[in-house]
Amino acid sequence: MRKNAIAILVLAIIAGILLGSPTLLRAAEETEGVFWSETEPARTGGQLQLTPEQIEHLMERLRKAEPERAEELEKLRKDDPAAFKAKLREILRHRIGRQIRTRTEQGPSERFGGGREERGMMRGGRGGPGRSDGSEGSGLWRGRSRRPKIPAEMMDEYIEWLEEDYPDEAKKLADMKQKNPGLYGTKLRLGFSMYRKIFEASRNNPELAEILKQDLDLKEQRRDLLRKIRTADKDHQKKLTEQLKGIVSSRYDLIVRRKQIEYEKLLERLKELQQEVQKKRGDLGNWKDADFKNRNVEDRVQELTGSAKEFKWE
Repeated sequence: MRKNAIAILVLAIIAGILLGSPTLLRAAEETEGVFWSETEPARTGGQLQLTPEQIEHLMERLRKAEPERAEELEKLRKDDPAAFKAKLREILRHRIGRQIRTRTEQGPSERFGGGREERGMMRGGRGGPGRSDGSEGSGLWRGRSRRPKIPAEMMDEYIEWLEEDYPDEAKKLADMKQKNPGLYGTKLRLGFSMYRKIFEASRNNPELAEILKQDLDLKEQRRDLLRKIRTADKDHQKKLTEQLKGIVSSRYDLIVRRKQIEYEKLLERLKELQQEVQKKRGDLGNWKDADFKNRNVEDRVQELTGSAKEFKWE
């Protein structure tokens, strides 16, 4: 039991520090100007490789907490980028280890917020009960949680969608809700962070939703293959690498399809904006006409002074 608690705590700390965003695995979301949609930190030779966004997030936190140390790192960043990243990973490992040691040394009441009133504030605010359904609550916990909350009005629709598109996941959640409501809320939010983009696209763009589903599946296959490649012998690695090449190629095609959809949406929006511009241009021409102005000024004065005459039908 204690080992499970420590494992969950490690994952939570790493997710909060490394990602610094509301999602752990956001389907098919990409950084502006980058072709490949990568949200997980890459690993090379078993070593964590931080993305530029994660580095900036960590540096921003360091500037606030230790400005002098952050300044030293910025200098190192310019002089020796490799040494800079190694130093940043060292700081990160040290902080994660310190937080784990601090929390595992505390008793349950200290670790999870003290007395009943404090625990209530952490879960739901003002000492009230927390929400185990994963919907958005209030109070301190909402402000600190890195996982996206599911708006209450969207909850039923999301569950129905999950039952239809990912029935196995929905069944696991349903069983967990009966056995462990607290863990159910956490799992529900984690699942929502993974499937959110697909779910939202399914509401108004089924084609895009299908592309995102396929892309998420390919990412999972890629992750499994990379894990096998790291432990396989050289001959087996070659075969697995060929499989990996096929998966990367398929992902490339999916990303191109997604970008095509985005391009078409932009064209539609551009057409709407052009029509709106034409309408505004016509309105502006009328408003500049002196006679049109005088009539509107006269009507407005009569309206303000109550002297406008109304036609009486009865």
